[in-house]
Amino acid sequence: MNYMALVWKDEYKLGIEIIDHQHQQFVMTLNDLITTLGSTKDRAVMESVFTRIGEYAKFHFDTEERYFDEFHYAGAAEHKQKHQEFREAFAKISSDYLTDHITASFNLADFLEDWLFDHVMNMDKKYVSCFKEHGLT
Repeated sequence: MNYMALVWKDEYKLGIEIIDHQHQQFVMTLNDLITTLGSTKDRAVMESVFTRIGEYAKFHFDTEERYFDEFHYAGAAEHKQKHQEFREAFAKISSDYLTDHITASFNLADFLEDWLFDHVMNMDKKYVSCFKEHGLT
């Protein structure tokens, strides 16, 4: 399989600086995973990327969910459920990594690419007006 680096496009921006920056960081981390897939089978390097992705997801979800609670966002429950689904899928792939690190690494890249853009374009766009109404830009 040949993976191409992802390119952040203006159409992915929500117009909320803190969230857009975090999404861009996520794309860069995903690109690190893609680069690692193409250049090394070194488990230590791959484990480092897995760790960064897990830490990043926690940080980003905590940021969004803090604003959901603070702004009383009406779609918070549904959105938090999507975050939970991500956590569960990531935990499964991470568990699979213990027995087949190469396949799990490719599965993670596929999952993250699909999830990231679907989530940003569909779920995250739903909270933009709420966040902006509360002064986030």
